[in-house]
Amino acid sequence: MSFILGIEKVSDNPDLQTFSEFVTGNFDRKAMGALDMSDFMVISGLMNRIFIIDVVPDGDRRLLFRYSGTTLDEQYGKNLMGRYFEDFFLGSNREMVIGNLYDAIDTGKAAYLRQHLYIDAKKEKYRLAERLAFPVAKNGNEVEQLIGIVTFSPGSTDGADVCELFELPSS
Repeated sequence: MSFILGIEKVSDNPDLQTFSEFVTGNFDRKAMGALDMSDFMVISGLMNRIFIIDVVPDGDRRLLFRYSGTTLDEQYGKNLMGRYFEDFFLGSNREMVIGNLYDAIDTGKAAYLRQHLYIDAKKEKYRLAERLAFPVAKNGNEVEQLIGIVTFSPGSTDGADVCELFELPSS
């Protein structure tokens, strides 16, 4: 199976494609709830960019990092595991970045995000970040986790940021 139907229209990132094919090709929606870190170890070279986020069902429904790859930790300058996403991501596009994940939770669809980041405006360093997140409903109904990948590459501020939702293949 190739990219989730439609995502190839917004990204040709090979790491997102590999991750997407792994998730959609190896697990049906029910089996995704049983994923653990050992399942991802077989995806050569991608573990440093993978994340698992628990959807904490407190009154605020917050997003808690269960696992974060080293590339994500380096990008944000801290170990993200055990931290709430909402507490440390304070960028100007916060609502878009976090909202895209909540949209995946609410709709049960895969969420894609492309954003242009200033890393160091003084040195004119920019990054293009792309994220693909899959909702995981362990009990079959409510999304309890998000599993995904984030890639960072040299980029510019040219081009629009993109948020898209994609239907998951039927099991």
